[in-house]
Amino acid sequence: MPTGFLDKMPLFGRGHAGSWAKFLCNANTQGKATTTKKRFSEKYLSVTDLRLGYGLDTGNPTDGFVIQRPLVESATVESLRFLRQIYPDEKLVVSTWNNSSVKLLRDIEKYCDAVVTSALPKTSGGSNRNYQLVSTQAGLACARELGVATVVKMRTDMCIMAPAFFELARKLAFLYGNEICRQHGLDGRIIIPKTYTK
Repeated sequence: MPTGFLDKMPLFGRGHAGSWAKFLCNANTQGKATTTKKRFSEKYLSVTDLRLGYGLDTGNPTDGFVIQRPLVESATVESLRFLRQIYPDEKLVVSTWNNSSVKLLRDIEKYCDAVVTSALPKTSGGSNRNYQLVSTQAGLACARELGVATVVKMRTDMCIMAPAFFELARKLAFLYGNEICRQHGLDGRIIIPKTYTK
């Protein structure tokens, strides 16, 4: 793998409807990283180039994403389309609300392994915590039923762009070990990015 290739890969991207242009890292024929500005709707990443060609993890069906929140027109569909392209073997579970648009639910189904809808809690809680708890727990339960052991929880208006996110997270967790986590009753580390964390 070329030195610094993964350092140049953006781990997170966020956009709103109509603003899905991001700088992405593509592999060119010489195996060097180049940066190009393109729209999500264009086909610009090759799973072979970015995963197999660089010796990255080729996919693991026990890894998965729980995408939680109300559906965002355009943004959610584009994010799921992109995730499915670079994570063809991992599970994608969307957890949203019963009052979601039927059209949007239909639009996302082809990219997901499961779509879970829940009733809104009677009270949202501070910073919508009750909403987050209900839909995240429903998504995690569904992912567990699908055999997912390692999950990335994210929002419906975000997209992880790194083609080896799980591999990177495992390497990061390995650097710090699990001894302290186990002393506090956890099986392993929970990695929380500072981006979008309040």
